[in-house]
Amino acid sequence: MKKIFILGLFIAITSINNGCKKDSEDSKTKTYKEEFVDVYNLGAKGWTLKDNSAPYQTAVWHQGFSGPDKYGMTSGFPAYSFKDDEDEYAYIGFTPYNGSYTISSWMISPVYEVKNGDKISFYTRAAEGTGFADRLQVRLNETDNTTDVGGTATSVGKFTMLLKDINENLAINGYPQTWTKYDITISGLTGAKQSRIAFRYFPDPSKSNGIGVDLFTFTSY
Repeated sequence: MKKIFILGLFIAITSINNGCKKDSEDSKTKTYKEEFVDVYNLGAKGWTLKDNSAPYQTAVWHQGFSGPDKYGMTSGFPAYSFKDDEDEYAYIGFTPYNGSYTISSWMISPVYEVKNGDKISFYTRAAEGTGFADRLQVRLNETDNTTDVGGTATSVGKFTMLLKDINENLAINGYPQTWTKYDITISGLTGAKQSRIAFRYFPDPSKSNGIGVDLFTFTSY
């Protein structure tokens, strides 16, 4: 009886220790979520918006919308995830410019500690329609934690690590027209870094229409 009691006590203690270890490991996981409820308040959360379009700033990240925009030119769509309003997502379109130009507009995250194995997910889509060639890049600053994207429409500054390029070849109708989830696993870093993640709207300006981004999540393990 004594041996059975000791064995049972050992199994119980081992189970408790294993459970504590699992809880400790799980507690190291950190998740940061942005649902873009108020795009105009992103700066207060550490986000940065920068339009490098040239020769004029023709594309600005702003609040999502449903129906025609104020110019009556593009149509929005309901958010993928929302609590109160269907406009709870980030939208990027453009103001037409008569001439040759390049669209390059950035939405840059707060500073996160980023390392290999960490994960990014988000949803994106374009409005339903034909004849458009929208494009979105997801980039990482692998040098420091600044928002340096350079000063020209073609520069990327310190955001040299390309994580995802949606419709890279600028195919007509190549951008998803329903909410589509993208998952990215960070790799290629030499160690943990204090860094930022950026969305760059970089379409064919003569055939661009506008896109939305919703439910961005960064998970660090």
